[in-house]
Amino acid sequence: MNLMKKSHLISIIIVAVTILIIVAFRFLPAKYIIGTLGKDNTLSLLACTYPVRVAGDAMAPYFKNGQLVFFSKCFDAADLGANKIIMFKDRDMSRLGVISRIKNSEPEIVYEVIQPNRPDGLAAVAASQIIAVYKGESAR
Repeated sequence: MNLMKKSHLISIIIVAVTILIIVAFRFLPAKYIIGTLGKDNTLSLLACTYPVRVAGDAMAPYFKNGQLVFFSKCFDAADLGANKIIMFKDRDMSRLGVISRIKNSEPEIVYEVIQPNRPDGLAAVAASQIIAVYKGESAR
């Protein structure tokens, strides 16, 4: 193999490994990302980033239909409070919403979540259903 073919092969391997790592971290639970990479460093922030393409207008005026927004799947209970925008699992779908208040329920905390453009759409979301937290400005 000549030098050009070797460098091309090395480049392909580097790109493939990078893509594999990105895909693996995309589906890894947050606790494994933080356990592997630590917390509050550039690598963990990138691995924790959860891009979401907004579908519909339920989150207007915060997000527009088709807008790409970035959530973090590495969060803790301190990140969850009133007016925080979250992504949560609702049966087989992922939805966005705003925490309106916290209800202390047993055996886990339950949040009342609304979608701003659907005032009748109040949901009770258990902490275990929350997938990611919006790291931008909170809802007001």
